Amino acid sequence: MSKYNLTRLPGSLHKKVPYRERDGRYRTGLDPDALYIKNMPEAERAQEVERVTALLNKAKSLYGDKIDLGPRSDFYAKMFDSKMGSSERAPVASLVEGTNIYNLDVPEDLIMFAYLRVHPDVADSLESVYNGKNPKARYYVNDSEVEDALAAKRKRSVNKAILLLDKLSVNKMKKVGRQLGLPFRDDTREDTVYVELDRFIKASEEGKNQGNADLFISFCEMSDENLAIRDVVKEALTYGVLKVDKGGVIKRGRDVFATSEEEAIVHLSNPENIDDLTTLQESIKVKKIKAT
Repeated sequence: MSKYNLTRLPGSLHKKVPYRERDGRYRTGLDPDALYIKNMPEAERAQEVERVTALLNKAKSLYGDKIDLGPRSDFYAKMFDSKMGSSERAPVASLVEGTNIYNLDVPEDLIMFAYLRVHPDVADSLESVYNGKNPKARYYVNDSEVEDALAAKRKRSVNKAILLLDKLSVNKMKKVGRQLGLPFRDDTREDTVYVELDRFIKASEEGKNQGNADLFISFCEMSDENLAIRDVVKEALTYGVLKVDKGGVIKRGRDVFATSEEEAIVHLSNPENIDDLTTLQESIKVKKIKAT
């Protein structure tokens, strides 16, 4: 749609007005100094300022100097006064079921699109809905160029993950798989391990599993020493050497071992706690023998 300077927002029937910030300013999508921008990670902040500034300049070219488009202006603050519906007031967005198309060469469309794309109820992409960044959003910005870029990024991650998978030993495949929550044991067949990992990685191209490939890669690229310690904790929990109580605290017998799985990993990574690591490994071996 960008070829025709159009952008669309799929969603269900709903009326929207600009979101009002806690300091009284409206989130117009045309304000480079907006609070939401200041709260963004630095890497994204510059990009958003660039995007918002471009929309602001276009809006100014369409409206001219006669309209104040500032975040505290009457244009937004008095949307529902006697001038409602005129060019002197921001239009109310009526989002219909399906695809809503906004022509950014039309002043009213540009204003609506600008404030909708930064509204808390509108995700910045479909991926934001799937990955949990904006799970309650009823709408998402559907920019074909952005969606294609995100799809390409996911595909590259999947391809990289598959290449890494093909180079892993069976032992490491199982260790990585256990970190991903897959129930691999010493006697799990190699073909089964490979197929399950392959399925896990390729699920990245679907819905809420889009982070699977990157997660797989992160464990593959972890040092063998760190991965081994993580695996000890996973197996200790699997075989009951360590147990998690109702409050999430990890215990060894009646004694508190760690307040979380990550704390247990950090504890065992300390060379001063080598005795704890060794005894856990020995206990896991005993449990495995009893399980056979």
